[in-house]
Amino acid sequence: MITQLMHPILDTGSLVQMMLEKIKEGNFTDPMMDTKYIDQEMVQKIMQPIFDELKIKPIVNSAWIHFMMPGSSQEDGHNHSNDIGVYYLLVDEKSGNLFFNNLNIEITPEVGLFLIIPAEEIHSMKMNKSTIIRIAMGMELYK
Repeated sequence: MITQLMHPILDTGSLVQMMLEKIKEGNFTDPMMDTKYIDQEMVQKIMQPIFDELKIKPIVNSAWIHFMMPGSSQEDGHNHSNDIGVYYLLVDEKSGNLFFNNLNIEITPEVGLFLIIPAEEIHSMKMNKSTIIRIAMGMELYK
């Protein structure tokens, strides 16, 4: 089961700015769409109010920024070895839906949307047809 919660983090502006700076550091395999690891303890602290609201006590084992430039997609389905959390920081209505291949459902990202995706769920990202970079913060969750 996929868990969804709308929960705006109070200071998303500075968080988005930090993420954009990390992206500008470069060294990506694909400059259109890639992942950059970030400090998991910082993410644990940022996400704690959301975890508390959901009444869960996960440990953030690793954390990353996932970005997609306009025109990019990740249409090959993949899954993870552990449950993951995804928190959307910068998206608009054309940024590309998250598609769950084995469930045949799509979720439209919104700023402030937090998802917990079970490890076995195969997912992909539809094309970013917007004019802005799509930024999500991902995290591997240990229960």
